[in-house]
Amino acid sequence: MSTTVNNKERRKKHQRDSVFINNDGTPLQVNQINEVVLSTLSKSGIDTTKFKSHSTRSAMASLLLSNNVPFHVVKKMGRWKSNDTVDTFYDKRIIGEKSGGFLNNVVQLS
Repeated sequence: MSTTVNNKERRKKHQRDSVFINNDGTPLQVNQINEVVLSTLSKSGIDTTKFKSHSTRSAMASLLLSNNVPFHVVKKMGRWKSNDTVDTFYDKRIIGEKSGGFLNNVVQLS
């Protein structure tokens, strides 16, 4: 499976909203995106028995919040409707460096 990002020449008119596409211009399916993310995590030394592709969503929200990006901006970027959802499932700043959490395993701030 090969992916192309933002290759408008191969995209069909109704598929221009897709960010990740196959070589033939068709959008990648959810399971294909999961495969790519899990493979990348594994190649990066991340324990994929503990962290899955959806973990990247939590890690990014946590990274943004820990870098003082306003809560409402992170909420909008993640397309969450509820503040409680972000607070409960995606704001992992409280975990800290000693926990071995995904944010600390994947994202290294300079």
